[in-house]
Amino acid sequence: MSKRGKRLNSIDRAATENFSKLLLDYVASEDPDKLRVELRGAQDELLWSKTFNLESDAPLAGAPAQEFKGLGEIEITEMVHAKLQEIRRHEELEELRALRDQLEDENEALHKQLGELEEVVAAKKNIEYYSNIIGLALPGLAKMLNKTALGGTLGMLAGMDTEVQTESPDKDQRDTIIDLANEFMRELDDAQLGQLYLVFIELSNNPALISQLLSHLSSK
Repeated sequence: MSKRGKRLNSIDRAATENFSKLLLDYVASEDPDKLRVELRGAQDELLWSKTFNLESDAPLAGAPAQEFKGLGEIEITEMVHAKLQEIRRHEELEELRALRDQLEDENEALHKQLGELEEVVAAKKNIEYYSNIIGLALPGLAKMLNKTALGGTLGMLAGMDTEVQTESPDKDQRDTIIDLANEFMRELDDAQLGQLYLVFIELSNNPALISQLLSHLSSK
């Protein structure tokens, strides 16, 4: 409060419910001509201020308390409400950002897991695919090789009736595939056979590479 430019007493802090009565008592006792109201934050930063001109002939003592109370409290309440809303929006924004980061991490982990599962499924499909090819090819191979030692065995594996006598009628499918691999290797030249030998060395050291190699070849 001030009068003719001279600063008078002031209210630094007061409870909300006591503010209006305390302010009226000060105005009545000090008889100021101006009243300055400041709203400050926790760090004493100025958030809002306003100066009111008071008429010296106003009946301060008999004025209703509610009339003056509405003048300052409404504006102060609006400022405090706006500040609280700003703080809440900031907190909600931080929570949303944290939730977004968490969902992105979970999404990345799920994509990685999905990729691994797709590789496993693709490998299984490739194995089934080549197994079907082998099954479908056996009848044709049996006809082509019916005059060789493998012809009869291939015919039996393919479910064909044949009277061709073979040197190894008791061979099972595993032995037949091994014999076919041997026949294939005999037809390779030295350079190709040497390269295939190096491949066999890698596969023998790590048999798990067989399915990966099959998947790679099928993708080509």
